[in-house]
Amino acid sequence: MLSRSALRLATVSRSSLALNRAMSFDFTDTQKEIQATALKFAKEEMIPQASKFDESGEFPWDLVRKAHALGLMNPQIPEKYGGPGMSTLNTTLIVEALAYGCTGIQLAIMGPSLAVAPVYIAGNEEQKKKYLGRACLYWFGLP
Repeated sequence: MLSRSALRLATVSRSSLALNRAMSFDFTDTQKEIQATALKFAKEEMIPQASKFDESGEFPWDLVRKAHALGLMNPQIPEKYGGPGMSTLNTTLIVEALAYGCTGIQLAIMGPSLAVAPVYIAGNEEQKKKYLGRACLYWFGLP
């Protein structure tokens, strides 16, 4: 157990750190750019076409291709496997912006990311290079 003097020192250290270091929840410039890109895509590409896909039941291949070209698919794949290596927060910014446009189309775009986690967590190095790298180059289901 820590002595009273050690606890007092830890408390003083923490409060002096809090005074010297401001905490910010603002997005970085890069995060703002990621969010703006995804939101622009949602507003300009997804929203105008969403009802068409809802009514026809067609899969939005053209939107998926455009999203892939913009780097909005599989953003969490690490750089060493050819991906952008985005953080969970950055990926969440993309998901949120795309879902603003249409949750169904957002799932078509981000759904393949669900296949990334098992390979990244349980795959050997050869499998990671093969499949994660391939996911960065193209989407598995794109015709």
